[in-house]
Amino acid sequence: MSLSNKTLEKLHELWLSIPVYSIKGEKNGMNKDIYEALKAKEYAKINLKLTESRIEDTSVFYTIQLSIAGNSKIVNGKSNITLIKNGMNAQGDFKIKLTDFGITPPKAVFGTLKVGDEIHLSYSIVFEKE
Repeated sequence: MSLSNKTLEKLHELWLSIPVYSIKGEKNGMNKDIYEALKAKEYAKINLKLTESRIEDTSVFYTIQLSIAGNSKIVNGKSNITLIKNGMNAQGDFKIKLTDFGITPPKAVFGTLKVGDEIHLSYSIVFEKE
């Protein structure tokens, strides 16, 4: 990350790993089924790697490689940037389809509780300059 005169100039690189077991559903009874669908025993983390970024004013348009349950896909998105002391806060969201990653959306209680195929992911991440 390059900051100059309180302006973000460049985002050099970004890797992020999220432990699958840190994901919690709105309904606790679904967590076990979610972990199974995400193949948590085999793939303990969801990995994200920034492959491209373009900065315009207070926005970063990005391309990431997202790896879930052993399958990787390219995802495009936009973050809104707020500069803070010695860093920045990036906020945004994007949608993915579980089936695009070879995941069958989990069901529980004989199919009465279901996770939809489309998942809306939102984030707020604070980055600090070294």
